[in-house]
Amino acid sequence: MIRLQRLIFAVLCLTVIGLLAQLSRHYPVSFDWTAGHRNSLSQASRKVLASLPGAIRITGFVAANQTLRGAMQQLIARYQRQRRDIHLQLINPQIHPALAEQYGVQRAGELVIDYRGSRQHVRRLSETAVSTALVRLSRGADRWIAVLDGYSNRHLSGGTRTDLDQLSTHLEAQGLKLRKLDLAAGTGIPDNISVLVIPPLNSPLPDRILKQISAYLRQGKNLLWFADPGSGGYLKSVADQLGVHIEPGMLVEPGSRVAGHPAPEFIQVRGYANHPVSAGLQGTCIFPTAASLSWQAVSGWRVRGIAASPLNSWRETGELAAAVRFDEGRDSPGPADLAVALQRPAATGRTEQRVFVVGDTDFASNAYLGLGVNRAFASHIFNWLSADDSLIDLPVIRARDLNFHPDRLPKAIIVLGAPIVLPLALFGFGLYRWRRRRRL
Repeated sequence: MIRLQRLIFAVLCLTVIGLLAQLSRHYPVSFDWTAGHRNSLSQASRKVLASLPGAIRITGFVAANQTLRGAMQQLIARYQRQRRDIHLQLINPQIHPALAEQYGVQRAGELVIDYRGSRQHVRRLSETAVSTALVRLSRGADRWIAVLDGYSNRHLSGGTRTDLDQLSTHLEAQGLKLRKLDLAAGTGIPDNISVLVIPPLNSPLPDRILKQISAYLRQGKNLLWFADPGSGGYLKSVADQLGVHIEPGMLVEPGSRVAGHPAPEFIQVRGYANHPVSAGLQGTCIFPTAASLSWQAVSGWRVRGIAASPLNSWRETGELAAAVRFDEGRDSPGPADLAVALQRPAATGRTEQRVFVVGDTDFASNAYLGLGVNRAFASHIFNWLSADDSLIDLPVIRARDLNFHPDRLPKAIIVLGAPIVLPLALFGFGLYRWRRRRRL
């Protein structure tokens, strides 16, 4: 009778296990307990997927490399857990070279994403790379950004430390195309641009160009103004139209240091206003040479200061030195706004006009774009001006526990404990149990 009960119990257990296995195939459930949730999609990537209704087809071109195939499947599985209409197909380019040539594949390990007749290539296996490709697909068409040329010493492709090559490359990867706009040639501002960028001016603009920019703003178009210290006088009519002005002098922070040396002109911003441009920013944004912005809301505009200098900062109007000193009555104490966002309903009533003024260009230059969260902040500005609030930025999810550097004592415990102490302890416990059983 007992044997029969055991047999029935075993059969029932196996039946339940089999049923659970079948249920897991139809209703998969997974949990991510890793540090930083690096096996799950970030909130930004989920927003990208939400902006792409309809099926997404992903083709991976990879040879008979099980490691690389597994990495591809594991990466795309994050997206498939969010959407059931994401389909992945793996193709060996060595067996199907004509198909790889048809897709324009350049190397093995490449992903090709197709969505509603548009195609993007991903040549680096990471969530940031895949989601960035999806962002470009969600935009539909490339967003053209015109940068005023001819009146500034900042260039898109100059190659020097003060130019914007790296920023341009970063934005191009997100589907934003930066192009020079030479208004001196007599051409007007194109109608098909999404943002007009005014770099810091080093010479006055002709009245004809100033009128074109003012008319551009009256039409409800978006504008980014890099307002470096000392450049405000060249754009006074536009500043009056927006109600934002550049104050004389430069912001300084006496405790700021770079590479161990005093650098009071480096403003370190650690707190931001609650705004789409600052959404998700967790870190310090460094502005090497920042101007103080004063503003007064013009009728119809909503104005918001986004970033401000620290409490111990001030606007220095004298000569800059390594040991700066606040002069009562001449210098203005901080905090002071150095980035301002303006928005109002557009003339068409369908969209919103957006303007962003930042009192520093160096933070986005080749020399300083990689510092702190400068790259993310610059990317946020352009995405917000392009009306892509939900695609503000795609964070790079890094494991926080890959590098482990213990102190001497924990290191000695690990080195001696794992190969020596732990085996001896197990052996001693087994010997103890064996001798005790023999006594019984």
